[in-house]
Amino acid sequence: VNAGGVAAVIDYVGDSTGNVRLPGIMMLGYISAHSENLAMAVIVSKGVVQLAIALQEESEDHIQAAAAWALGQSGRHTPEHAKAVAQANVLPTLLACYLRPGSSEDLQTKAKKALKNILQKCVHLPALEPLLHDAPPNILKHVVAQFSKVNFCC
Repeated sequence: VNAGGVAAVIDYVGDSTGNVRLPGIMMLGYISAHSENLAMAVIVSKGVVQLAIALQEESEDHIQAAAAWALGQSGRHTPEHAKAVAQANVLPTLLACYLRPGSSEDLQTKAKKALKNILQKCVHLPALEPLLHDAPPNILKHVVAQFSKVNFCC
């Protein structure tokens, strides 16, 4: 990581498609899961952007599931991590993957878990607002809980 390995993997994920992309996506997820410092290294190196692109562009559920999982690992540590992931506009995409009737059970499970991981730390309200209209009750409860954590002043 300190020698530029994360940047190389991010470039690999950005330059490849399909199943060839999968090992890079998984590596970014494992790096992000290991510690909040390593997750921040993935975020700062624009890894979340490439994961978001993979989530949106890939047509196969198992690759989307891996990208959803990796995004959840990147955003689960602190509010700063969650904000960085949310600002990549992945929350609506994760929700769409979870709600899409044709999604595999694995994709739905990983998208739901990623949403929950990110939402439990996210207090960036502009990223949460779109979910207020479309989220089912089991996701909406996490969104509303985050709104309740923010103190509104008159």
